[in-house]
Amino acid sequence: MKVLRARYLLAMGLPSTLAACENEPAHQPEPVATATASASPPVTATATATASAVPTTPVATPTVTVTAVVQPPPPPVARGLSNVPSFSAEYPHPNGRGCSTAMAHCYLLSDLQKQASAGVACPAHEDVPQGCMGGAICNDPGARTTGDLLAGVSRAQTAEKHHSACCYTVPDLCCAACGRTLRDGEHVIVTEHATRSDWARNGITTTVDREAGARFAAIAAAEHASIASFARASLDLLALAAPADLVRDTHAAALDEIEHARIAYTLASRLSGVVIGPGALPLIATAAPSYASFAVSTFLDACVGETIGAVQLRDLAARERDADIASTLEHMASDEDRHAELAFRTLAWVVRTGGREASLAVRAAANGLDAKLRAQAVVKHVVLPCTFALLDAD
Repeated sequence: MKVLRARYLLAMGLPSTLAACENEPAHQPEPVATATASASPPVTATATATASAVPTTPVATPTVTVTAVVQPPPPPVARGLSNVPSFSAEYPHPNGRGCSTAMAHCYLLSDLQKQASAGVACPAHEDVPQGCMGGAICNDPGARTTGDLLAGVSRAQTAEKHHSACCYTVPDLCCAACGRTLRDGEHVIVTEHATRSDWARNGITTTVDREAGARFAAIAAAEHASIASFARASLDLLALAAPADLVRDTHAAALDEIEHARIAYTLASRLSGVVIGPGALPLIATAAPSYASFAVSTFLDACVGETIGAVQLRDLAARERDADIASTLEHMASDEDRHAELAFRTLAWVVRTGGREASLAVRAAANGLDAKLRAQAVVKHVVLPCTFALLDAD
């Protein structure tokens, strides 16, 4: 955390030893004046990433040789749970993928016994709906995946329902570490999946793992959308007469995201056993930016999202059992470190150039972050204190 704080402070032209970055300040009071910028609203946990330069170290690119369009394999045999009544219960559960809470999906044991021959006790694992909390991007919100039994939640729900309950984690396949977010107001824009092989690369071979394949398909779609997000950011920079180095590095970031998308589509195709590529990306017209609106979008989509994204990619790498995939995720995380540094450089420029209106808009956005997002360690101890250090210094 200290290394990140120092890196971002230096990127903003501030002393790396500022005490403000040791801990998150108490919730900053909003000034009486309010920003009038037309800015993107605060979001929950949609982590993103930008880039600052073309990488000097070649990215290890897992690839798949795909020469023909294939049909998806038949789904695994269901355990008959699609017709089983169920109920959900919220519970705190940091899950390491960008969502600060998760859901428990519960079934009555008697229903499981009828449908899946579960026996006298709750099965250790069950098929449950995929979850995607915190405003993150879902690959397929209606998909089902495997959830682990939550004994404590099951006991609590049994007492509440007066029937034996079996509650399971809802594994989120959300995409938080996936490039700079492309949004239309509050709505995240991503492409649909298509059956095409031209975005895949050649290289790594791995075994089929459909859950991992779905996770990388979500990452791929978000990385693909981030290319357009960087294009939008570069146009905004030009419209605001930004310095050449920020425009250059923002374009370099888009090139990074093309490679990230290709890597993720490659892994998604290989792991799922199905050819996966991007469909057409739905784009929307946007208004000309103001310094204040661009400052807020930089803070939300870049400073917050990209910093979280780098941390989460390293978390995914640490959990990955395949050494080649883990190495690739580490390379991507290094890219995202640079992207986050670019985000703070850009924020410093736009706040200083935009003056009081831009500063007030960013402060309001920082104070308006979702509480669960604020509680994430890297946001609490790096992003917010460094942002307030910039605002207080200027």
